[in-house]
Amino acid sequence: MRRLLVCYGILNSVLYVSLLPLWDGFDEPFHYAYVQALSHGCGLPVLGRTTIFEEIWQSLAIAPASYAVKQNLPVVTTYEEWFGLEAADRARLRGQLERLRPGTGCASVGPSNYEAQQAPLAYALLAVPDYVLMRLPLIERIWWLRLLCAIAASISTALAAFRLARQLKLREEFAAAAVFVVLSWQMFYAATAHITNDWLAIPLAVLLVSAAIDVWERPGFRSAAALALTLSAGLLTKAYFLSFVPLTVGLVAWLLWKRRLRWTGAAGFAGLLLATAAPWYARNAALYGNLSGMQLTVRHGSLGELASAALRLPWGSLVLPTARGSLWTGNNSFTAFSAMTIGLMLAAIAAAAVLYVVGARRNPPSVAERIALAAMACFAAGLAYSAVASFAYGTGGSVIIYPWHTQPLVPILLCVLFLGLGRGRLPGRIVGIAFVCLWAYVISATYVAKLLPLYSGYAGRAQVASILRWYLGSFSAVREALENTAMRGPGLLFGLTAVVVACALTLAVVLAMRLGRSKVG
Repeated sequence: MRRLLVCYGILNSVLYVSLLPLWDGFDEPFHYAYVQALSHGCGLPVLGRTTIFEEIWQSLAIAPASYAVKQNLPVVTTYEEWFGLEAADRARLRGQLERLRPGTGCASVGPSNYEAQQAPLAYALLAVPDYVLMRLPLIERIWWLRLLCAIAASISTALAAFRLARQLKLREEFAAAAVFVVLSWQMFYAATAHITNDWLAIPLAVLLVSAAIDVWERPGFRSAAALALTLSAGLLTKAYFLSFVPLTVGLVAWLLWKRRLRWTGAAGFAGLLLATAAPWYARNAALYGNLSGMQLTVRHGSLGELASAALRLPWGSLVLPTARGSLWTGNNSFTAFSAMTIGLMLAAIAAAAVLYVVGARRNPPSVAERIALAAMACFAAGLAYSAVASFAYGTGGSVIIYPWHTQPLVPILLCVLFLGLGRGRLPGRIVGIAFVCLWAYVISATYVAKLLPLYSGYAGRAQVASILRWYLGSFSAVREALENTAMRGPGLLFGLTAVVVACALTLAVVLAMRLGRSKVG
């Protein structure tokens, strides 16, 4: 089953990457500009100084993008405007796009790269294949890099989640169901199937929790060093790993105080962390006046301002939209799924949480569970801080928790929730079956009823009858949807879609049957 689930994740990755038009990944042009700066040997970008490369700037004026991108970059043509053009005009623009090539120097144009403050590890790993693929047209180069991101994320996240599930002592059928839900989570692919740093951050977050449990269960130099290196890799991938520092440092300090960990192990942990991650954050402090390099905290603000903002922030209006967006967000076009379906998904999560709490009263959580819960609490606190900073310093007092920032929580949360379902007897089995069936439906509908029609110019409601009529009469429109992707051929796209949907539904049936037969308690 594990191999089947990994293959399922790979198939989803290929399909999602192939459906996503150029630059409809969240902030993708600016993330790719970071990769180009490294692959061209231009050094590390600096926020406020580094701009994007000319190739990217020219492509933004040629390829269509969402209305959200146009709000920031008026030069962009929206999808609605694109499908209003004559076919010959679209073909001409596609030809211009395919003729774009990166320059040989470091000269750049266009707007400032607002992703320049990001930690470098994920981009450095992508810079090598970007250099190798430099002669390919931009649209093909982006497809290959996206594919590397998505497949690496799906494989590593699945394996890390299985490892964490084993440490939490999930039964095999519940562990497989939890990983299936992770690999059927639309926002997982929306976050990882484009050029960004989330493809590396999400599996590293799961591995970090697993490494922390290892240190507790087998304290020693090796486990402490593994924890330090995992945390360092996270810190060098995304600044939100700073939220895990109190947990990991506190865990090592506690083990040292209790004499379960020798001073050599604690010294190794501290030394590796300082040698690898500390120089980057010292650079942030020197350049931006803060550790994270966050755009909203580059300006200097006092703790009093943040405390005042936290008290004034309308938390009630933040939590539910964040939860909904974390379940499903239509890429950089920011479309939504059915409110009823999202409500059912939230209800399933809430029911699983209740069953976990009820089960925890009968069976107190193990230390491994407590570490996982503490990790989620630390990360949630980091997200809350980000929301407060956004409210305090953002334009117009806006409140933002971006849905892709919540994704590292998802695999950890699902492992914990399915642990509770495994203790819940019949109610746990019922909720587990509801999970796999509901998420299989959502990922299938994502491709068939949402993304394919969206990128083909369909503007109607996502109802079965209207979608079916549209498919029967709009094969040419589906072909047009591929104009801004690297996959040229509706037959191949439809075939891959059919395979992925069939896999999702088949795996859901098999897992539901296994959960239904499971003896839990």
